[in-house]
Amino acid sequence: MKPIHRWLIGRCLVGGLIGVVLTAPAAFASTALIDDARASLAQGNANAALFQLKKAVRENPTSGEARFELGALEIRLGDLVAAEKDLTLARANGHPAAQVNPLLAFALLALGENEKLLANVPPCPDDAQCRSDVLAIHARARLALRDLPGADAASKAALEAVPANPSARIVHALVLMVQGDYRTAEEVIDSLLSTDPKAPEALALKGDLRRQAGDLIGAVDRFKASLAVNPRDVTVRQRLALALAALNRDDEAATEVKTVLDQAPNAPIARYLKAMLEIRAGKVADAMDSVRPVEAAIERIPRGAFLLAVIHAANGHLEQALSFATRFHSDDPDNLAGTKLLAGIHYRMRSYDKIIALLGPIQDRLSDDPRALDLLGSAYMAEGWVKEANEVLAKVAALAPNDAARQARLAVVQTQQPSTRDAGVRELENLLAADAGNAQVGMALLFSYLAQGDPDRAIDAATAMVKTQPESPLPLTIRGAVWLAKDNEAAAAADFQAALAKDPDFIPAASYAVELDLRNEAFDRARQTIDGLLSRKPADLRALMIRARIEARAGQPDRMVGFLQTAIAAHPDEADPRIQLMRTLAGLGQTAEAVQAADDLARTQPRNLAALDQAAQLYLALKEPAKGVDLYRRLQASHPESSAIHLRLGQALVGLNRLEEARTAFDRALSADRASIPAWRSRAQLEFAMKGDAAALAVVTRALAQNPDSDEARVLEGDVLTAANRLPDAEARYAAALAAHPSAVAAGRLYRVLIQQGDRPRARAALVAWLTVEPEDPGALTALAEDDLVTKNYPAAIQRYEALSARFPQNALLLNNLAYAYDAVDDPRATQTAQTAFRLQPTSPDIIDTYADLLYRKGDAAQGAVLMLRAHAMAPRNPQIAYHLARMKADAKEFDAARGLLKPILDAKLAFGEADDARALYDRLGGV
Repeated sequence: MKPIHRWLIGRCLVGGLIGVVLTAPAAFASTALIDDARASLAQGNANAALFQLKKAVRENPTSGEARFELGALEIRLGDLVAAEKDLTLARANGHPAAQVNPLLAFALLALGENEKLLANVPPCPDDAQCRSDVLAIHARARLALRDLPGADAASKAALEAVPANPSARIVHALVLMVQGDYRTAEEVIDSLLSTDPKAPEALALKGDLRRQAGDLIGAVDRFKASLAVNPRDVTVRQRLALALAALNRDDEAATEVKTVLDQAPNAPIARYLKAMLEIRAGKVADAMDSVRPVEAAIERIPRGAFLLAVIHAANGHLEQALSFATRFHSDDPDNLAGTKLLAGIHYRMRSYDKIIALLGPIQDRLSDDPRALDLLGSAYMAEGWVKEANEVLAKVAALAPNDAARQARLAVVQTQQPSTRDAGVRELENLLAADAGNAQVGMALLFSYLAQGDPDRAIDAATAMVKTQPESPLPLTIRGAVWLAKDNEAAAAADFQAALAKDPDFIPAASYAVELDLRNEAFDRARQTIDGLLSRKPADLRALMIRARIEARAGQPDRMVGFLQTAIAAHPDEADPRIQLMRTLAGLGQTAEAVQAADDLARTQPRNLAALDQAAQLYLALKEPAKGVDLYRRLQASHPESSAIHLRLGQALVGLNRLEEARTAFDRALSADRASIPAWRSRAQLEFAMKGDAAALAVVTRALAQNPDSDEARVLEGDVLTAANRLPDAEARYAAALAAHPSAVAAGRLYRVLIQQGDRPRARAALVAWLTVEPEDPGALTALAEDDLVTKNYPAAIQRYEALSARFPQNALLLNNLAYAYDAVDDPRATQTAQTAFRLQPTSPDIIDTYADLLYRKGDAAQGAVLMLRAHAMAPRNPQIAYHLARMKADAKEFDAARGLLKPILDAKLAFGEADDARALYDRLGGV
């Protein structure tokens, strides 16, 4: 092996963030020109050296030595395109690959030619140093290609070739960081710095790791130490500026940014930082000027799309702002700031339904944010969601009681307290008297009346708003919603139609009108409403989705497909219609088409975490495990911080019996979020499957140590013992958890394990005892009511379900069970109660089954049979629904059809409440 030493270019940065340490030979050819070039470099005259080496190449174009020295110098001078050409020719002309390949690999990496690098620059088989250097660069290329497993393998191979190679150690740390294993990455960097305390890239990575750990001051110190060694490193200086900005040391950050821009006027990160600091200072026009030359590059920076959305929104460019905010939210749907930004833009564009979809599911995370809650409450108002708007706006008033702009909201809060209720209503009435056209105050007064349980005064308030806002469809829509809450469907329908007369394309009114028709199974009228809207606005996404929903409710899922496909064609970037199409096709049994829809969803939504998760789940459900796991692997690589994705991948791997890989996925889930009890539970279940209950209990011990205050963690030990069928031991652990830390979770687990042991009296006693501690616990009360049903104590069940339904009038399951209990005692309220449940959840097969069975037996057999067919189409494997439908078929003398429904469920020996009746019917029909 020829001796080598570190080449003159030293340490170089690639892609703005990554530093690479390269080695190269020292031996110069003994030609006069190369000797002259060497002397020029020693004197610091790189331009003279470049001239001399180019002359050497012209005089001898096939000299591998001259080409190599020229390519190496071109790397130093930043001419990477020329360097790639000359280094490739050097290798072709016989210069040793062990000397050329590390530099050629570096040039290709710096050019972003990652696939070309991997294909054309192999690691040297006979030179350990070359092999290690090239493999380290391969690892960086694979990281850039998001091939995390490949990067991991390459970094480990680089270390194996030369364990002390700084490049290999640094890229190994980078891989660990991408994997989310920051602790081990920091150990690797600390080890490197212990032997080379001034290694600039290692110092910079140490700064990144300190920043990741929340130690911003430590990060600043490390970045400054790196710059002390290499002051012209603009990427590290930009990372320093980011850390300073995060510490609100804006003047220092601005100084660092100016230094960068003096060297590189269009450096994207520096311009990003400059614009961010200008936004903080309220200089929105300056911020726009700062980002405009490099907008596309800034979008690729983490949080770049967020900043661009802020800047465009501040400058009134709402469409551009929406585009950037949507992209940011798709990439990071759990980012609260991004979600609120997108909601704010939708509010300015009056897309109120989008705000509800964004903020409604995360309302608990907004508990101390009056501005975000104000957005959500206003959106609920605009969409006519009366109850929800009232609840949210009350929270806003509580958070900002002294804000003059929120006087109406404060009054709403006052109306909800018995001691201040009258004063609150008077305040709202006074505000409205002073400004009769103030829609916000009118809404607040209306909601206050509703909160008081006074819908008549709410209707009066809405009527007043109709008069003061004669051109607006909104007051009529809201009044219709109040009429609907009073079960006055005729008045509600009249208001919805009047609202649509003012604006036939007002979607909230159309949606309410359709929902009312669907409740009454007036499917044709519902179709007519939306078809009229679509005749004027054929590409309206919300109308197309409502139209598809009509067909779903009508039990015609095959007719949904066309509307969903139209929505996709008109809005190819929208995820919702693609997700709905995928699910619809799967429900229709069109497996190949559903898989294709999932493929299309994954292809068109590459940064939409929620959509890709849906596609992966469908792959697994449709027996396409390889696709599901592959998609979760991609999500894992692109979202290493998402505990939920690691968890889902692990669960998918368990289903494929790839247990070691599943363990790694669960460990990564826990590394991302130590508070994830589902991840701890999955990890414990896996240990139980692989090694037994002792190993699983060891995992539980770790979970408890990490989450000592979690009620869910306290029952994990009992869960493991239950899985091991050690039910008495599990009972003891649940009882101990309940005694030490009383919680509904522990009480529920204790009840269930006693039921599993067949000890219903003690299980019931445990529930009763818990209710003396928490008498209003809905879970325990529901379990007690279900126990009454099982033991056929129908009067007690009715009493409990009536009380629960009064508390939770929108809970369809409670009403469904109440209808079942009414039916058991021949109470005539059974059918009406089942109908109410059905209207609340018209797509639940079990709830349709209850309602259809009652209709069939108690008056409307034809409609009952139609609904039962719908329930069976939705849940063809549900044995109870199959039995009920078979009974109807037998009554209609369709004996073959009845037997065809019964045989599969009886052969499968499925347990359900009417299994004996199903067997008896099958025998009567001559089944064998």
